[in-house]
Amino acid sequence: SDLGGQDDCGVCGGDNSTCTDCAGILNGNTPFDSYGLCGGDGSSAANVFFSEAGEGSSSNKYWEIYNASDAAVDLSYYSLSSCGNGCATEGVWEYPDKTLEGTVAAGETHVFCDSGVTADLLAKCDVLNHYLYFGNGDDAFGLIDVNGTTLDIFGDMGDDPGSGWDVCGESAATANHSLVRKSSVATGNTDW
Repeated sequence: SDLGGQDDCGVCGGDNSTCTDCAGILNGNTPFDSYGLCGGDGSSAANVFFSEAGEGSSSNKYWEIYNASDAAVDLSYYSLSSCGNGCATEGVWEYPDKTLEGTVAAGETHVFCDSGVTADLLAKCDVLNHYLYFGNGDDAFGLIDVNGTTLDIFGDMGDDPGSGWDVCGESAATANHSLVRKSSVATGNTDW
């Protein structure tokens, strides 16, 4: 009924304890805990991390975040922090806390793209952002939880590496390449 008396799950007289539908929004709310994990108890961050990064020509840049948790995650509880051309002060983000958006199901990815990507890349994007900084190969990025803990990092929070960081023997591989994490990776890595 529209007369009120429903909890956030839409149950008349309920106490929110029956919320299980994180794929849909019920009465404008979803049953996410304080870390954005569907049905979580708020004791720890969801297991989300960068699974792919693309730094191509012009605006053809994107970040893919993978949800390795066993439930949906509301990414608005997480943010992207960055340093351009290395960090001015080692270990300190120059551009902290750019809040993410969207919900990613368990075992799925969510792709954030620069707003100027080409049509073939656009088809793979979940979110177009002009306010997220996507970098130029020599920028450090961190995936941060609501308590300010870095869950995953791309690059180093130190000096400018030049045109990019070396990866697997490829010089400056973070510039003008797409990097894909191995399928065996199960969590983020805060030690680049």
